[in-house]
Parts: sequence; C-alpha cells; structure tokens
Amino acid sequence: MSRMYGTDYVEGRNCCRTQCGCLCGTASCRFCCRFCPSVFESTSTRLVYIFIIVLSVAVMSLMMSHHMQTAIMEMFPDDNIVCQWLGAGDRCEAALGYMAVYRLGFGIAAFHFIMMLITCGVSSSRDCRAGMHNGMWFYKCLLLLTSCIGAFFIPDPKDWFIS
Repeated sequence: MSRMYGTDYVEGRNCCRTQCGCLCGTASCRFCCRFCPSVFESTSTRLVYIFIIVLSVAVMSLMMSHHMQTAIMEMFPDDNIVCQWLGAGDRCEAALGYMAVYRLGFGIAAFHFIMMLITCGVSSSRDCRAGMHNGMWFYKCLLLLTSCIGAFFIPDPKDWFIS
C-alpha cells in the first residue's frame, strides 16, 4: 500500500496537476515534468509560440504542395457532403491552394491580434493578464482553431467584387 502512495505516484499526480494548470490556468508550461530543466515563464511561452508559427508554416506549405493537393482530393470521392456544406467545392478544392493559405494566415493573424489586444500594456509577469499570456493554452489553442476554421467561412472575393 505504501508503494501506491510513493514518490513516483505523488510526482506523477503533481505533474498532471501542473500540466492541467498550464492548459487551463495561468501557470506556465514545464514540458516532460522533471525530465526537462526548469525554464522561465517567458522562455516556455516563447517556445510554444515559435512552435505554433513553425507548425502553421508547415501546414501552409503542405496546402500549397501540388502533390498534397492531389492526394487530398483523391481521398474524397466525387460527392462529398461535408465539403459541399462548407462551401469548399465538390472535392474540397477550396480548402487547398493559395486562397486556403491566405485564409489560414488570416486566422493566425487574427489570433495574434486578439492576443495583442488582451495582453497590451502588461509590464510584469505578476500582472493578471500576463497569466493569460503565459498560460491558458487550452483556451488559446481553441481560439486559434476557431479563428483558422472561421476564416474558411469568409465568402470568396470573386463573389464580392465585380469581375
């Protein structure tokens, strides 16, 4: 019975509590718990933002790749109800190519603009809005996904301008 409540169990429980505090609270992230050295809040926040930017650039590069476009279009049969409901065409061709990259870039820019408005004027890490900047990654990822997906619901420019 004492093994169940040993140090490994307590450290594992504290690790999960710490990661939940990072995702949903204002605590900064410490990845891999005790296996990685401790870092400052601002350093871990910068690393996560860099990861978001690198991942976004990789996804946008894949969207522009002709090989990836044909592979994705082959995955969807002739009649795809989800793509038609989203307004992406019969074979989701509007979800690929340069317009998709523009839309994804707009969603990412909108996310960073909202974060800039929320954290504008934060002078120290002890400010309550600094906790929003350094933590709450679950909500920030949800906001990022919502802004990127929402950008695909913006009507095509050819529908708004005279051709």
